[in-house]
Amino acid sequence: MMKDLNEEQPNTFFQAEPLLTFTWKDQANEISNWFNQEIRGSQREKQVRTLKTCYYLGQLLEEFQDNSKVLKEMKNLFKVSLEKRRAYNLWKGAKRTYQLFQQRDPSLLYWTQYISLNNLTRLTIDKFEKLLDLETHKVHS
Repeated sequence: MMKDLNEEQPNTFFQAEPLLTFTWKDQANEISNWFNQEIRGSQREKQVRTLKTCYYLGQLLEEFQDNSKVLKEMKNLFKVSLEKRRAYNLWKGAKRTYQLFQQRDPSLLYWTQYISLNNLTRLTIDKFEKLLDLETHKVHS
């Protein structure tokens, strides 16, 4: 996963899929629908789509991090629209995806080969923090 963050990639425009609604509930529903859509194409395309969707959910979670009532309602919405275990993994993965890519160029999502939702959720806290700190501890030659 560190390789995904270390390699130089050509500049890619981050193809934002804007949340077309304004309330948090509508945005959360829209993101939930993105997770539930069947994605046709290669495994790679599915991986990028999932990471992008996690990025948007993470952004929404960040926006409402100080509002426990909204976060609780959001969490319940995802538990209902997705199976409970899947909702937990998406929640955790969304937070980590957003943390990882918001401090870098989000277009790196398109170039990842090793970073996936499963890999991010399975990382221990220590290993995830090392991945986050990768930029500050990079050795320059």
